[in-house]
Order: sequence, then C-alpha cells, then structure tokens
Amino acid sequence: MDLLSIIIPQYRTEQHIRLCLRSLRKYSQAATEVLVIDNNSQDGSVEYLRSLSWIKLIENPTQSLGSRAHAEALELGVKQAAGNWLCFFHSDTMVLQPGWDLTLIHKIKEAHAVGLSTLERDINQFEPFSEKFKHKLFDLRKTIKGWLGAPKKFEKIMSFCFIIQKDFFVETGFSFLSPSKDIVSDLYHEKVKGAHPFILATRRELEPLMWHTSNVTAILTGQIQEASLVQKYHLKNSMLLQNAAIQEILSDTSLDY
Repeated sequence: MDLLSIIIPQYRTEQHIRLCLRSLRKYSQAATEVLVIDNNSQDGSVEYLRSLSWIKLIENPTQSLGSRAHAEALELGVKQAAGNWLCFFHSDTMVLQPGWDLTLIHKIKEAHAVGLSTLERDINQFEPFSEKFKHKLFDLRKTIKGWLGAPKKFEKIMSFCFIIQKDFFVETGFSFLSPSKDIVSDLYHEKVKGAHPFILATRRELEPLMWHTSNVTAILTGQIQEASLVQKYHLKNSMLLQNAAIQEILSDTSLDY
C-alpha cells in the first residue's frame, strides 16, 4: 500500500498551521503520515503542535531564517519519512477536497511520472471573477508565447505541494543543504527535467483541491516588508477567513485528535 509522507516546515504560523493540519485531517484519504518540522518558533504554535498526537513533530533548534531554515526542515523531514511518496508542503497550504491526495497520486501514476508540482503561486478558488479572468489572460499569454517559440524564463517550481517518489529522490543523492539550492527548483532542473516524466499541474487542476496563501511566514515574521506584498497577503487571507467552510475547519477542534 502507498504511504504518503507529508513534510511541513513551520515557523510562527499558528493560525495557518491549524488550518493546514485540520484540513489534512479532514480531507486526506490516502494512508498518510504528517511530519511537521518546527524551526525554533518559541511561540504558541509549538504548544499547539506538541498537543497533537497524530503528527510527528520534529523540533529543529536552528538559528536560521528564510530559505535556509526551510531547507534544513525538508532535510530533517526526509530522513524521518517512512512513506514511499514524499509530499513537501507549506504551513500556509490547506486542502479543500476529500481525496485530494489520492487524486494527485493517481494523476502521477497514470502518467508514469516520478512526481508532481506546479509553476503557479496563486492558488485561490475564492478570489473574485475579475481576478480569475486576469489569471486566465495571463495563462493564455504564456501559452501563445510558447506556441510562438518565445524564450522561456527559468521555471521556478513551487514547493507548497511537491510530490515525488521517495526511492527516486533518494537515488538522486540530492541535498537541500547546498548553499546554491533553490529548494525544489534545483531538484527539478538538475535531476528530473528532460530525463524523467514529471507533472507540472495547472492552476485549474489545483484550485479545486487546495489553497496556497503565499509568503505567510516571511510576512508574519517581518522578513518581507514590501507594502504591495503585505497588502496582497492581507487581502488574500481575508478572502480565506471569510469563507464559511474555512471557518468551520478553524473552529472544529475535534480535528486535532
């Protein structure tokens, strides 16, 4: 039987990690283990995580911040993961559909691929139609540029839901701790692209399944202070928290046990 190891780095995102974990508890249907790596938060989020018996909590005493701390957490999670599938996840990602995990694993197997991720950062099924229309135009423009043979920019692979076969990952010998590493983008470009089938899911495929807030840790801890990004975070987070289904998950403490 497949076992999916969901590896979640966490640093001072108490409300979001509650939503993330409760949604996983509510909607996951595959055999899963959830590993949360706390990067020395020293706040209420740690007490919450310690209270959960159904997760594997790894407390990383790091003094690092940002991408380095994230890389350390992924490395620690992989070492303790028991699954034959690894799923690198973010604490500001939450799932929204029963069987989201089986859906994605089936998609990978059907394509005889080694894994799945996306190039899309904005995954938000609650955004207004005007924003969805802008995304559609942007996606169409990218498609047309591809048809016309326009030079491609560096493909930054998202790590908020990146699934890969564990045996394949181990065989690559890849480490997240090299100073040059860009989390999962370098894994994809160095070990996967052009050599092995890999699915880059579209926004349309992912939006029914999950939500990604984006930059939560960096904004909440002051690592990002750019006004436009902070404003975007507050707007998007407001969309999330105003949804009745999200409020139900956030208030359902039974999902903690």
